Amino acid sequence: MTSILIVEDDDNKRAKIDEFVRELKSGCEVSHSRSYSSGVDRAIREGPDLLLLDMQMPTFDKSEKEDGGPLRHFAGIHLLRRLRKHGISTRVIVVTGFESFGEGEEKVSLEGLEHRLRDEFPEIFLGIVHLRASESRWQIELKELLLKFYGEKC
Repeated sequence: MTSILIVEDDDNKRAKIDEFVRELKSGCEVSHSRSYSSGVDRAIREGPDLLLLDMQMPTFDKSEKEDGGPLRHFAGIHLLRRLRKHGISTRVIVVTGFESFGEGEEKVSLEGLEHRLRDEFPEIFLGIVHLRASESRWQIELKELLLKFYGEKC
C-alpha cells in the first residue's frame, strides 16, 4: 500500500488535497502534518512513499495556545534538506496557493522556485501544483504528477 504524507497548514486546502488523492488513488494510506516541525518528524518516522508539500508554513503546529511560531517562507525546502540529511528519498510534489515566495532579495516566483527545486532535488522532485481554490486546474496538474509517480496504476 502506498503511503502519502500531506504537509499543509491550511485545513481547507489540506482537506481538498486529501479528498482528491483518496478519490484518485483509493486504498492509499494518507497522513497529515500541519507545520515544518511536525512534517519533518512524521516524514522521518514514517518514511512515506510520496510527500505532498506546502512551501510556506509555520514552524510549529498552531493551537489555541500556540501561534505556530515564525512563518517560514521556504519551509518546504528546509524540510527536504532535513530529510536528505536523514537519508530519506521520498518523492515530492509541492502544492501551493502562492505565486511568489520570500521577501526582498530572497523573493522568487513560482517558476523560479520550480527551477530551484529541480536543481537542488532532481532525484525526488516531481513538480509544483498551483492550487487556486476557485479553479479546478490544480486537480488536472496534480493528477498528471501523480500519474508520473504511480504510472498507469493511478
